[in-house]
Amino acid sequence: MTKRKRSIIICTLPLLLLAGCTNSDYKEEITKGNQALDNKQYEQAAKAFDKALQEKKDNQTARNLYKVAVNMKLAKQKFEQEKYKEVLSLSDEINKINTNNNVKQDIKNLELQAEKKKAMKDNQNYTKNAENLIKKEDYPAAKKELEQVIDNTKAKTALTVQNKKANELLVQVNEHFQKQKQEELIEKFTGEFRNGSLEAELKTSLNSNGSIYCKGIIINEGVTNYFETVVSDINKKSKLFGFYTNQGESEQSIILTLTETGFELYSAYPDGSGGTIDKFDFTQKVSNDISQIRKPSLTSMSYERAAASTKDAMKTYIQENDMDSGATAEDYQYEDGGLLENGVYEVDVWAVDEDRQWSRLMKYAYVHSDGTVSLKDNPEGY
Repeated sequence: MTKRKRSIIICTLPLLLLAGCTNSDYKEEITKGNQALDNKQYEQAAKAFDKALQEKKDNQTARNLYKVAVNMKLAKQKFEQEKYKEVLSLSDEINKINTNNNVKQDIKNLELQAEKKKAMKDNQNYTKNAENLIKKEDYPAAKKELEQVIDNTKAKTALTVQNKKANELLVQVNEHFQKQKQEELIEKFTGEFRNGSLEAELKTSLNSNGSIYCKGIIINEGVTNYFETVVSDINKKSKLFGFYTNQGESEQSIILTLTETGFELYSAYPDGSGGTIDKFDFTQKVSNDISQIRKPSLTSMSYERAAASTKDAMKTYIQENDMDSGATAEDYQYEDGGLLENGVYEVDVWAVDEDRQWSRLMKYAYVHSDGTVSLKDNPEGY
């Protein structure tokens, strides 16, 4: 062997020994790290994988294992610090690259605990916000916070206590909110008003079930009409009354509805024509005397008032007699019988099919001065 060849062998041998040592150290640290992962010793695992990376800096396996160990350690710390949102974010990163079954189970358990703790903490914050809003009498906002808690805790046994508290607070909020709304409505719907051809005197009170009872008088072009209604949701139109007036050869339907801001008087004819003929805004109150708007005696009432009383009497009659036809008081027609000499108003009740192919006189109604109605099978001889 020449001197040159011996020199090459001597120089190469330390490099081969170094490479062998490096590969052995890498495998040893990877083994240590995996054992630490199995035992959920994430700090020791991270140190072992860090040493393995020092031996093989660009090794992707070592990089992934190191990242899993570090993130698991960090997730545990964040859980102790009650930073549950960060725990869930870290668990997503771990699940993307982790292949160790023990770590999978550990991170799953941590996720479940973090989700539960986060939900409880969020619900506590919602409830606390609601309580502060209740003190400020901001009931709509408090209601939203409590409804969020109820939705979060629904059908979750572990959150039953929070669900119960939120529901109890919501009952209080609804009571305050309803009372607040009732007071606003009662104030809005009480007083004297005028708008265009409409004049009104309106009285409002509160029913025991929380609805608003409205009673009043409307004058339209000299014709006095009376109405009463129960308003449970002012955001929806509530029909107050409807009546018919003869205009020459055509029959005109007049309907008054209660809107969010006032009244609306609607007119329609059989041919489909018509529309809103007057509107009425509650904000346009008048201070001038409209004392002429007073409820007159029954003898001066219009047929519409008598017909309305008859319809109410028919409702009671149908309920008490449990009629099998399925017809309601609205299905009958009420014909003007005129004002009798003794002040009793006669209204004839007819059953008529949709196509007007047949009709049958059902009852004779006699509306008395005290507002009561007598329903008879045969005409009375007044």
